[in-house]
Amino acid sequence: RSSDLKRLVVRYYDISDAGGLAKQVKDLFGKYSYEYKSQKSETSEAKIYFIKLIPANITSIGQVVDLKGFIKRGEVVGYEMKPGSYKLACGILQRGYQNIANGAPGADGPTMDHYKKDVMTAYLGRLNKIEVDSGVPLNQLVRALFCDSIELKGSNWSEMFADDFKERCGYDIEPWLPFVLFGRYAGGVVC
Repeated sequence: RSSDLKRLVVRYYDISDAGGLAKQVKDLFGKYSYEYKSQKSETSEAKIYFIKLIPANITSIGQVVDLKGFIKRGEVVGYEMKPGSYKLACGILQRGYQNIANGAPGADGPTMDHYKKDVMTAYLGRLNKIEVDSGVPLNQLVRALFCDSIELKGSNWSEMFADDFKERCGYDIEPWLPFVLFGRYAGGVVC
């Protein structure tokens, strides 16, 4: 496949006791650990990318508990939850591909992955043929390019996103993902 689109979404769940945490984790792993198909995508799979326990009255990122290391086969093992109210933030990485919708004649099949450098370089390299054929530098022929690939809807992640972010911004985005993807955390309430 030329495309392997990814979407990272966050689901939030209210948790107030260890029993609720155990049940929710078991439900999450049962739902997101296996391949599934949807109407929007020819094939898809979903897996849990992160799972974090956030105190309702959080004052510091250091209070967030990364539960992924405490989960074995869908069970919480070796973690003792302190009394209180929490949000369980579950990052779900959906992977799959989309077929071209309403493309030009001959433009059928899977969409390209716009986030992969080698795929984009190959695509843009094809534009060089215009320059070669016309004998005019491409920057004199084309002022801008626009991609309206509706097939990308919701695609927001790539294999290298976190590494590229750290290199460019100087810090790790991973601890902040529950707070920046499809929701925000304000005043102890996820809205």
